[in-house]
Amino acid sequence: MNLRQADPVLLSWWREFGDDWWRDHGEAMEAAHRSMGLARARPKTGVRIADCRQLIGQRYGVENDEMLSDAKPRRVARPRQMAMTLARDLTGASAKLVGEQFGGRDHTTVLFAEHQVREREQDSMRIAMDMEGFRLALLTYAAQRKVTLADLQETTP
Repeated sequence: MNLRQADPVLLSWWREFGDDWWRDHGEAMEAAHRSMGLARARPKTGVRIADCRQLIGQRYGVENDEMLSDAKPRRVARPRQMAMTLARDLTGASAKLVGEQFGGRDHTTVLFAEHQVREREQDSMRIAMDMEGFRLALLTYAAQRKVTLADLQETTP
């Protein structure tokens, strides 16, 4: 269902404020989607935000401190954007929470990072394949961690 078709009130707001306002207020849009049951599915997979930072940091040679810093060089910013996108896709966390876990960034920064990564995935097969590989690696790691924890709980008297 298209959001614009979902509710006449939202449609009137859309007409009043325009597309730019809605793009700049992504968190409000997410809340509106959730209230109408239209939220994008973000399953809780056992992947942690810190796992995303660590994996991407290791692959691209970016230290955790750099991921959390205000550094803007491309060698830091792009991996940070990728990690934020993976965190949103795999943790079920809101843009606000992901931003807080990446050095206190605003939710709009996280939404912008997602947009940038999605565009790069469409433009570059290598980046799309890297992102899919990262998703698989993170899900596998989380599944192994769950099994290990479950095994420990079963053996504990």
